[in-house]
Amino acid sequence: MAWNNNLLVKSWLTDADLSSSPYRVVKLASGKVALEAAGTACPFGITTENVADGSSTEVEVSVAHVGIAKVKVGAGGVTEGALVMGTTGGAVIDATTAKYHIGYALQTGTAGDIIEVLIAIGQLD
Repeated sequence: MAWNNNLLVKSWLTDADLSSSPYRVVKLASGKVALEAAGTACPFGITTENVADGSSTEVEVSVAHVGIAKVKVGAGGVTEGALVMGTTGGAVIDATTAKYHIGYALQTGTAGDIIEVLIAIGQLD
């Protein structure tokens, strides 16, 4: 079972439909959060909840910036102890060279699992 231990969570505006996107990696774009999809933009944090709106109307979403957060695993899975990055739909996979990472996987997981990640944003050379 994955747990949250967020030390810094802040509400941010989004105009993206995040109605089914809890525990996803997001980036900051024009002052609003959006899902990170390829590890090519510096990640901003991990969503901590659904945005029940279900539309592109501007709403607030809570984002974890520091600490341990739950995150959804993408296709390809993740390995405990590995650096992980955002991929399709804001899920995470093991990070690859020259990509931005959101942090360290504290558990091994396969596609669709919810695991814990220690947030440590950076870029893998």
